[in-house]
Amino acid sequence: MFNHSFNFIAAITAAFMTITPDVTNAQTTTDPDAFPDAATEQAAASIGISRYAAYQRLSDIDTIRAYCQFNQTIVTLEQAKFDAIDAGGDEAQITASVTRQQEDLLAAFNRQNGLIDQEYVALSVAGYWPTYCSAFERGWGVFGVHSVGRVERSSARAAEDVIETIFINELQRPSAAAFFNPSQRSAIECQSERHDDRWYVGCRLISMAGASGWRVFLIAQSRDERLFFSPINGPSISLMSEVWRSIPSTLRAQISIANYAGPRLPITDVLAEFE
Repeated sequence: MFNHSFNFIAAITAAFMTITPDVTNAQTTTDPDAFPDAATEQAAASIGISRYAAYQRLSDIDTIRAYCQFNQTIVTLEQAKFDAIDAGGDEAQITASVTRQQEDLLAAFNRQNGLIDQEYVALSVAGYWPTYCSAFERGWGVFGVHSVGRVERSSARAAEDVIETIFINELQRPSAAAFFNPSQRSAIECQSERHDDRWYVGCRLISMAGASGWRVFLIAQSRDERLFFSPINGPSISLMSEVWRSIPSTLRAQISIANYAGPRLPITDVLAEFE
């Protein structure tokens, strides 16, 4: 959904929970457009931003939340437009009305967040804002590359133990996910693997008849040593979306589920580590 809505928002613009310490709040300077140093200016330029005031919004959680609301409203308006047209409405008139509403929303969003023109497009891509939006919708946290880099072998093993316990618990009780069907598979196998300096934990169900596919998670750790895990592909995301809210609080207190906000993961290569 976000890729579709993102492309649409960029087009119209051209036309006229628990968050780990990777996220910071915006700072201000006497001259909001003056960069504090050349390195910061270069970093901003590398993502297409020329104003310091805008660059400060990259990881500002309030701006990201506002973006998520703005983005969802745009998507809702777009869907309503197509529904009205499909119902026999005048396409030109409906399109013009919705476009005006979207322009007004964009102007209000920029004004409220100190942005101009298409700055939010570059920021949302570089800051992985759609990933945050997805996490907010699910009630999950978010972690970034720094939290991933803090994980040592011992932390990965600790995460593996907790995730394995979660799987065992789901298998031993009526689970919200059909995946945990003790009549089909009654045992759990988990392991941790390191790939490209990142730690992953995978678990699967096994029986005499065979094994399920692996459900694999990226592991992270905050500055205060709290553990996080992020489902890395569709089957893993679907499974955790089904069961997380009903997992006992004693287990959720030991590890938090979150979205990973960072460069694309080599998912195919990671999954191969568990074959």
